[in-house]
Amino acid sequence: MSRNEARQASQLLTSTGEPSLDNLLGGSGYPDKSAVLIAGGAGSGKEILGYRFIQSGLRLGDFCLYVTRSSVREVLEDAKGSGFEFQNGLLFWISSEGGQVKYEPSDLIKLSFRIKEVLKKNSERKTRIVLDVCSPLLMLYPPDTIYKFLDQLFADVKQYDAILLATFEEGMHPQNVLAAMQQLFDGVIEFRLTGKGENQFYVKKMRGIKLQSVATKQVPAYAQGNVQLEEIQTRLDRHRIAILPFANISPDPNDVYFADGITEELIATISKIRELQVIARTSVIRYKDEKKSANEIGNELKVGCLLEGSVRKAGEKLRITVQLIDSQTSDHLWSESYDRELKDVFAIQSEVAERVAGVLQVQLLNDVIKRIEKKPTNSQEAHSLYLKGLQCENEFTEGGFAKALQYFNLAVSADPNYAQPCTAIVSIYFLSAIFGYVRFDEVREKAQVAAFKGIELDSDSAEARLALSMFKMTELDFAGAEAESRRSVDLDASYSEGIHFHSFQLLILGRRKEALMEARKRAELDPLSLEAKLDVGWMLYENGQFDDSINHLKKIIEMDPYFHSSHMYLGSAYFAASRFDEAIAEFQEAIRLTEGREFRFVGYLGEAYARKGNEAEARKIIRMLEESSAKRPIADEIAMIYLALGDLDKAFLWTSKAIEEKNPFFLGGLNVESEWDSARSDPRFVALLAKVKGSADSSRSIISN
Repeated sequence: MSRNEARQASQLLTSTGEPSLDNLLGGSGYPDKSAVLIAGGAGSGKEILGYRFIQSGLRLGDFCLYVTRSSVREVLEDAKGSGFEFQNGLLFWISSEGGQVKYEPSDLIKLSFRIKEVLKKNSERKTRIVLDVCSPLLMLYPPDTIYKFLDQLFADVKQYDAILLATFEEGMHPQNVLAAMQQLFDGVIEFRLTGKGENQFYVKKMRGIKLQSVATKQVPAYAQGNVQLEEIQTRLDRHRIAILPFANISPDPNDVYFADGITEELIATISKIRELQVIARTSVIRYKDEKKSANEIGNELKVGCLLEGSVRKAGEKLRITVQLIDSQTSDHLWSESYDRELKDVFAIQSEVAERVAGVLQVQLLNDVIKRIEKKPTNSQEAHSLYLKGLQCENEFTEGGFAKALQYFNLAVSADPNYAQPCTAIVSIYFLSAIFGYVRFDEVREKAQVAAFKGIELDSDSAEARLALSMFKMTELDFAGAEAESRRSVDLDASYSEGIHFHSFQLLILGRRKEALMEARKRAELDPLSLEAKLDVGWMLYENGQFDDSINHLKKIIEMDPYFHSSHMYLGSAYFAASRFDEAIAEFQEAIRLTEGREFRFVGYLGEAYARKGNEAEARKIIRMLEESSAKRPIADEIAMIYLALGDLDKAFLWTSKAIEEKNPFFLGGLNVESEWDSARSDPRFVALLAKVKGSADSSRSIISN
């Protein structure tokens, strides 16, 4: 049959690209001018239906449009790993990178216009669309906004003789949102795991096709080779994995740092495999020395697989045992014992990562294998010092940071070509400045040396890219910092810290909706972390969703009433909503829990007093902070209280002093924070912005020289 004959034979129905699904839909496929929702959990195989749909269209000469928040390269690599090759001739991309049109989620009207423009220009051809952005958009916008966007898109689909497939990730959204989405579409196909442990897809509805009941099918040969759909479902459900703390069974109990370090390094190594979603350390560390079943842990972390093991170090001998467990059935999918020399520790980690990928049927690309197998150092001494530094850093105290810095510097001395301690040094300097232990301008040049050395040694390291991003923040190069943190997350999609900093850098650039989406992504990777949940609460109120933010933060306080930061964030949300009495109460509680050690909490309390009109209390706090300003970099806190009092002279004076301290989070907020709106027309404020820019240019000039 010729291409034209094939097209004439399916004027009213268009092949799905999967013969078994075509048969299930009456023999020919999707109804023309229809919109079909493909719903399933993370890694359920729903993307493969989109790949088949596009591949089939390209073979028939249809015009194909792929809309994705990922880059073209990422989608093509994922498709190739599932056995699909796309011809680019008639394939048009709206994507974050590499496409003909850039995907810009912050402007829905522009996105809608771009899609319609593409459809109109190619109206003479049958058009197939894969819309792989529904779930991310629902994290950025209220559901009603997305429903209206889809309504308009569906009208364009019908006008220009197109068929649209939209993927939707179940489990990320409330049931009422899923129900509403299913009502909007002409067809709905769901992927499920049945009570009998079978894997099926369900055709719940399809316009123009009469289904006697919910149609189901187990489709053979659904991916490359002879892999069955039920195998695909089980495999992909397991792609969300938790690496539990490895037990220390060494003769010396002080070697616990080594076992903890192996856990952390395995998390980093396996996170390099993009097809796997790896839970962050801050969530899995809670299971250290805790006896829970695989099923309990799996349900709490929402993971399909657990990797656990033990470490025994004795002299130059090393024994590491590992087992990969199905969290639902507690079946051991794979286990191994490695009896090696201590110098082989990195080879063991690489082998474990590659075996996990093999068991879960993930095809590793050559560049990923190269990154996994790269040996960081040949020095056992340097490696041991680095792991001891990690143990101290994870204390998150001023003393812990100081000891960590000593260990990391010793590790670099032991092996100057070891990239990881270089990047860790930057992290220590940056975190110490964030916590107020040092001034940002005091550590900038030291951070620069370590950051550039880390990049020189390993430019494809997510940690090195994040370290460079942190340094660029100290230079007040916010666009450059965002680009580097984005590169960090591109290299390691499960890098929780990279996502955290990328979220805040997007916020500084005024890209609030994207910042909220990144915060939610981090919370998904770090489900037990209260800090990750706080990020979501913070970004909700930065997006003006005050009630949602307040309700979210109250739930965190219910989980842990003694978590001081949650009271600070809730106070900030109340403050933004002009509920000053409640804000004052929360700030006072945060100060009580920290025994007054956190000057920023005291500063927030002063702002709340000022906004409420209690000038006496606000000025009392100002006097206390001014007395401490010689020892602590808190000029920004004083400036904000004066601003809240309406004393612009003093606000500008202390802001000028804050510029000298070079706190990037405060200075970055000058352009976007609403508290400054009343002062923006003042020539002195314009002069301050120019001073910030001059300070940033000066920093970069000094560094480049």
